[in-house]
Amino acid sequence: MGMERFGNAVLALALLLPGASPAFEDERKYALYAEGDIVLNPDGTVRDYTLTSTELPPSIAVPVDRSVRSWRFVPVLVDGQPVAAKSRWNLRLSLEPVDGNYRMRITKVTFGNPKRVHGLTPPKYPRDAAVAGIGAQVDLALKLDDKGKVIAAHSYQTSLTHRANDKVSGAWRRRFEQAATEAAMQWTFDLTETIGGKTVESITRVPVEFVAPTRNGEGMTRWQSYVPGPINPLPWPEATGAVVDIDQREPGDDAPRSMSSRFRLVDDVVGKVL
Repeated sequence: MGMERFGNAVLALALLLPGASPAFEDERKYALYAEGDIVLNPDGTVRDYTLTSTELPPSIAVPVDRSVRSWRFVPVLVDGQPVAAKSRWNLRLSLEPVDGNYRMRITKVTFGNPKRVHGLTPPKYPRDAAVAGIGAQVDLALKLDDKGKVIAAHSYQTSLTHRANDKVSGAWRRRFEQAATEAAMQWTFDLTETIGGKTVESITRVPVEFVAPTRNGEGMTRWQSYVPGPINPLPWPEATGAVVDIDQREPGDDAPRSMSSRFRLVDDVVGKVL
């Protein structure tokens, strides 16, 4: 997330705080996205955390800090013993108008999301699909070793921009899945979660989008619709995080998402009012 976008979101929230602006005149909602690092004590309590920006207005920073420091996690174990752990975390807050005031709540929190390494080779677009003007989005589940290198790939769901019978759709999906998997097996990610001071194997979800070219050779500039394909269950039992179906994913959500983070909250905080 760019600092400009983050700053704009903070400004939008700050302008809506009591005493900073008139009462709400409409029903618009505002969202703030932030990320940083969070460190756990062996007993699962929060030792410390950081966010992308430390310039949150006090009316936001104080309730966020009070909430986060009260969180409790399932202790992370190594050989049966609890250890300290550190993870990258992403936080999404919403600000909603309520009776001329506002209400801030947590709408999403995720942990351990790896980062793409710059220079990843993109997949090759299947030539016959490009000629036919067919696009796709392949949701890959990738197994990473403790260095962040992809050691296995699984196509969880592939959705096409065109509808066809099962046989034809299946053939197109396999073409895109092959292209995405071949590229992914050459990728490496920066791991963001350490257990007892060491990075560990991880499983992550990465959406790979194939944008069909138009007749003039340019990419699509309009909204693209997809026909969701069947879901292929994951072969790795340690993948505890759910994969979000394409029709349920937030717009623009193309970031890698951990599916095996060891950071697990005792109580769900999503929806909690701060």
